[in-house]
Amino acid sequence: MMLVVLRVVVCVHMFMLFHFACLSSHSCHPEENSALLHFKTSLIIDTTFYDDDYYAQTCPHVYPKTSTWKNGTDCCSWMGVTCHSVSGHVIGLDLACSRLEGKIHPNNTLFHLTHLQTLNFAFNNFYGSELPSQFGKLVSLTHLNLSDCQFKGDIPSQISHLSKLQSLDLSSFYHGLMWEETTLKRLLQNTSLREIVLDKTDMSSIGPTTNPLSLIANLSSTLVTLSLIETGIRGSLTNDILCLPNLQHLILSRNELSVHPSELSCTTSLSILELVWCEIQGPISSPFSNLTHLTSLNLAQNQLNGPFPSSLLNLQRLTHLDLSRNELSGQVPNVFDRLTNLQTLSLSYNNFEGKLPSSLFTLTQLSQLDCSFNQFEGSLPKQVAFSNLTQLFLEGNLLNGTIPPSILSLKFLRGLDLSENQFTGHISSEITSYFLEYLHLCNNKLQGNFPESIYHLVNLTSLCLSSNSWSSTVHFSLFSKLQNLEYLSLSGCNSLLLESETSINYTFFNLQALQLFSNNIIGWSKFSGKFPQLEFLELSSNKLEGKVPQWIHDIHSLYHLKLSHNMFTSIGHQFPWYHFEYLDLSFNLMDDDISSFFCNTTSLKVINLSHNRFTGTFPQCLANSSYFMDLDLQMNNLHDTLPDTFKHLDQLETLNLNGNQFKGLLPKSLSNSISLVDLDLGNNQFEDTFPNWLQNLSTLEILVLRGNKLWSHCQFEI
Repeated sequence: MMLVVLRVVVCVHMFMLFHFACLSSHSCHPEENSALLHFKTSLIIDTTFYDDDYYAQTCPHVYPKTSTWKNGTDCCSWMGVTCHSVSGHVIGLDLACSRLEGKIHPNNTLFHLTHLQTLNFAFNNFYGSELPSQFGKLVSLTHLNLSDCQFKGDIPSQISHLSKLQSLDLSSFYHGLMWEETTLKRLLQNTSLREIVLDKTDMSSIGPTTNPLSLIANLSSTLVTLSLIETGIRGSLTNDILCLPNLQHLILSRNELSVHPSELSCTTSLSILELVWCEIQGPISSPFSNLTHLTSLNLAQNQLNGPFPSSLLNLQRLTHLDLSRNELSGQVPNVFDRLTNLQTLSLSYNNFEGKLPSSLFTLTQLSQLDCSFNQFEGSLPKQVAFSNLTQLFLEGNLLNGTIPPSILSLKFLRGLDLSENQFTGHISSEITSYFLEYLHLCNNKLQGNFPESIYHLVNLTSLCLSSNSWSSTVHFSLFSKLQNLEYLSLSGCNSLLLESETSINYTFFNLQALQLFSNNIIGWSKFSGKFPQLEFLELSSNKLEGKVPQWIHDIHSLYHLKLSHNMFTSIGHQFPWYHFEYLDLSFNLMDDDISSFFCNTTSLKVINLSHNRFTGTFPQCLANSSYFMDLDLQMNNLHDTLPDTFKHLDQLETLNLNGNQFKGLLPKSLSNSISLVDLDLGNNQFEDTFPNWLQNLSTLEILVLRGNKLWSHCQFEI
């Protein structure tokens, strides 16, 4: 989260530089106007690059700025171009998030703009261009941002010629650019950089005797921001980097580091420290408590152990603390009233035990609290002081007692997860946190009437109420009112009524995942619903009968369907298999002929039709497929020989045909299934010599051939 904040801070800083008012009384210089127009024609505007979720979040405002550049107009008026207020020279070029695509060649007219001071090409697609050394000619540059531009190859040494450079961002979502030690050293020696963001550039060639952090610390005393996420650096985080006089933001996540600030005697200005996923081991070092200016400390996803470090509670400026996904243990001290500025706290996925500190519930500034998946026990306080809380995640603990009404009525609460605990009793009052988007109370021991106020939480996108003991009927149809709902789990309800008295046709416009397994379903035969976005459907263990209904066949967006452990007698007409990735129809009474099933599938990976009464031959289309990983057809009435066309099943791991009536020879083409782990052909009518080709299956762990007529060359029946 703090990385995003950092990038926003840097972008805002550069935005202001790029967009200060152009008060020039001069027109754009003709040669610069021409250079910009030629630069524009060297690239195209891409219409697909920003469909990816990552870029959608990073570039919420995408616009092809160069489309405003017209011949015969003043370039100082063009979008993204800034001119000097006196000389009229182009000094700023901001084309971030402009959908540009192409390659920037060394002879590009961009490099004629020698007066450029700020250049921002972030989040465009120069797909695999090498970073031109001609960037080194732009010697007036103070700010250079080429982040997420898809450049690759060695970073040219000429980058060190930019002696006025104050801010450099070469980070990337994908790995591509590589550093040589001499290039980095010259850059640091020749500049007075204040901001360095080099995430996912490759520094692994620096060393092994040189610690890149020490190199940077020794050569760059002006640094305010340093971000080196996933750069391949290894070494110790020592005082020389922590004690840089101006350093405020240090982000080194996803590297291999050890921490030894054993004698931190300097006065440090560090306010943000992120060391996520750095393989740091042992207890949290006490000298961290000397970093008294810290406002954000993130040590998540390491191998830290030992008790909660009470010394961290001396960092009274902390607003964000994340110790999640470590191996910390013991009780958490009840002294959080010292951290009155705390806004986010995550202790999730550790081994903490005992009661949740009551002082946590007095923090009025807290907006996010995540203590999930520990061993916290006891009840929650009846009253809480949270006035700004938006997220409360306590799932996967041993918490008990009733859920306090004060939590269910928090004004700004958007996410509440109390699932997988031992909460009991009724929800005695209405849930009035009307901004709730995420509500999970599943896998508890809640009783009493189903809380009907849930039907009015119109902002809900994810709702899980499964595995409780509601005594009243749950009206499934009423959830169609929640038009934003994307995930719904109502499994394990004593009485689930699908239909209502007024209508039997409902549309769940945005629902993507629906779990209704192990219920006592009422009104199944009359229900008809529309699910235009549904991808994931589980209805197992419900004693459902007859044919699979038409409304399920009409869900063309499905890729995961589980109808196991029911009493369905027929699948009906075939599904549009081409969307499916996971299909489980096991433990039913289906007797369809499956010989021609799956002929339009392109993505099925898991197929389980076991323990039914299916008839016909082995689906030839599956033998010709190259997609599926697990196929279970055991305990059916399939017959005839197996096709010997298993030639492309490189991903097949499990094949179970036990308990059918297959006959003839074992297909030798199964030897091409090089990933096969579990092969069960038992209890059929195969007649063959023992398959010596099994020795080609080096990954095979389970083999069942019993109940057939197999023999060795010596005629011993197996």
